[in-house]
Amino acid sequence: MNEFTTDLEACPHSQPSATIWQFHGDLVKVGETVRIYFGVGGPNFTSSFHLIGEIFDKVYFLGGTVIAEFKVDFPGNYTLLDHAIARAERGLVVYCTSKGSQTRKFSTAR
Repeated sequence: MNEFTTDLEACPHSQPSATIWQFHGDLVKVGETVRIYFGVGGPNFTSSFHLIGEIFDKVYFLGGTVIAEFKVDFPGNYTLLDHAIARAERGLVVYCTSKGSQTRKFSTAR
């Protein structure tokens, strides 16, 4: 695990050396609901995060905080990242894997 320290010279210029999301556990079972608590750590940056592989079922806005939930319907790999893709290089990305049997069928356009 990386250890981060406060860079007092970078702080006034809004130049973080790292951006971090914490994720506890990397295996989600198909059928489980995942809840994400998200808050931006300061007023100088915004974050528009999204999940690749699923759609949020519920989203709650509480001041500057967001709680998002989704039910895992299919086994596979899921990625949570910010629309500012360059932040992924500094740690702002989460990968998780789901295992189990799919709980619904794919829909097809007609």
